[in-house]
Amino acid sequence: MLDPIDGTVNYLYDVPAYAVSIGVVTGDPLTPGEWEAVAGAVYNPIIDEVFHAHRGGGARLSRPATAQIDDGFVLQVQEPDTLTKALVGTGFSYSVEDRRSQAVIASEVLVNVRDLRRMGAASLDLCAVAAGRLDAYYERGLHPWDMAAGCVIVSEAGGVVSGLLKPVSREMTIAGAPGVHAALHRLLVRIIR
Repeated sequence: MLDPIDGTVNYLYDVPAYAVSIGVVTGDPLTPGEWEAVAGAVYNPIIDEVFHAHRGGGARLSRPATAQIDDGFVLQVQEPDTLTKALVGTGFSYSVEDRRSQAVIASEVLVNVRDLRRMGAASLDLCAVAAGRLDAYYERGLHPWDMAAGCVIVSEAGGVVSGLLKPVSREMTIAGAPGVHAALHRLLVRIIR
């Protein structure tokens, strides 16, 4: 699965948060629950960061232009004490109608967490969870190519990635360290259902 420019609007506006995302999956990526990400790489060319992982191999961050010959820095998700101390990322649709419901959800999440961030590139948001730059992340409307690489990177960094009541899908993607993922998942179920 290839997303040649994840964060297209950021790219158009020269905001340095866009990436090339490549995910290797088994199964049918167009059917929720019928695919699994097994390897992935996300490259932000502006700051020269490559997040990469494969099943059973851990997750790493490399900087190709400056790195010596090694596998890069090992990534590990961060676990805040409570959801109220979690820095959470999210994203919004380009559809005005979808944004209305996303705004309602975001306003409810915002009063239950430390703060919200919206960077504009799902692959980088997922990698930020893996690197401990975000404690958790959720978003509705993602395509498999938006999340495949990031899912395996988060998982290999010790995190959990799921959907709301089923596997990741366009309905919802939730990622974080096990405890904060569970707390955010419970909150989102309560808000949405």
